[in-house]
Amino acid sequence: MKSLHLRRALAANGATLGILTGLSRPLYTLEEAWRNNQPKVSCIPAGTYRCIPHGWEANTKVSKPKTWQLTGVPARAAILIHIGNTTKDTEG
Repeated sequence: MKSLHLRRALAANGATLGILTGLSRPLYTLEEAWRNNQPKVSCIPAGTYRCIPHGWEANTKVSKPKTWQLTGVPARAAILIHIGNTTKDTEG
C-alpha cells in the first residue's frame, strides 16, 4: 500500500494550503480553515486515513466522478479529494 503525506503549510484568510507528497510529483492542496471539524465548513483533523477510488467505474452516477474518498475520518463522512482552483471548489 502506498503512503502519501500531506503537510499543511499555511492557514490564513479562511483557507488551509498544503503539499501532498509521495506521488511522482508534489501536489498543492487547498482546504477550508480549521473550524473544530464541523462538517462542510472545516478541514479534517490531522491523522492517517485510508484513501479509496470514488466514481471511477464506467457510467457512474456520483456527483463528483473520478475522485478519491478518505475513510475513517472522525465524525465525518464522504470526504473527497478532487480537482479545484479556489475555496469555492471546497466544502469542508
